Amino acid sequence: MNGLAIRHVNSLFAVNERVSILIDSPEFGPVAVIMVGAANVGRMSLSFADLVTNSGQPGALVQAKAPIPIARGQELGAFNLGSTVVLLVADPRLQPAGLTSGQFVPMGSPLWRRTPA
Repeated sequence: MNGLAIRHVNSLFAVNERVSILIDSPEFGPVAVIMVGAANVGRMSLSFADLVTNSGQPGALVQAKAPIPIARGQELGAFNLGSTVVLLVADPRLQPAGLTSGQFVPMGSPLWRRTPA
């Protein structure tokens, strides 16, 4: 993530290209995965749909006709130059797992932990 751009470009994440993936997780409830890529620079592609950003086509809403099953660790998409991913979860019992800004998070590492009810 480009800290300099975040501090100096007003509403940076609102002007960059975005791909939103909504997941109905039986374990965590609704989860939104928002892929954010630099507008007019790189491309994002999805593993489960024929969507490629920054391809000269106007923005589009692509919605699957039926739910697409995904497994933990399965690839959702790819960035082809720079990346930021924003995760939103609805379960109020989930608390951050002690990560710090800019920390490298290997695949499989917890992002949050569920607090007891």
